[in-house]
Amino acid sequence: MLKRKILVVDDEEAMGKMVKFGLESMGPFEIQYESDGTRVLEAVRRFRPDLILMDIIMTPLDGSKLASDIKSDPLFRDTPIIFFTGTVTSHEIDDRGGSIGGQDFIAKPIELKTLFERVQKYLQ
Repeated sequence: MLKRKILVVDDEEAMGKMVKFGLESMGPFEIQYESDGTRVLEAVRRFRPDLILMDIIMTPLDGSKLASDIKSDPLFRDTPIIFFTGTVTSHEIDDRGGSIGGQDFIAKPIELKTLFERVQKYLQ
């Protein structure tokens, strides 16, 4: 069975590793974790993920800037990105159909069931 590649990006190491291990337990995924925003573009080019899960608030580069940089590369323009954030609640995101401003978001703390459902939506 083909393992789909997912890049997890979060400067909070405990959260990033929780997401990585949770996904590995749920399906045939190959997961790479990156905690340093300055290395994300390099990781994307090297790993070539099918999906990117990224924290929106990071230092020194935030997720929206990184997403813009990734999408500016023609090779990754169509690579889906799902943001996760602690700045809004799951109820606020649910009220907006899982997105804010047209961008998919998952609220922290992340429920693995929600994460898996959202990942499946993009990797089917």
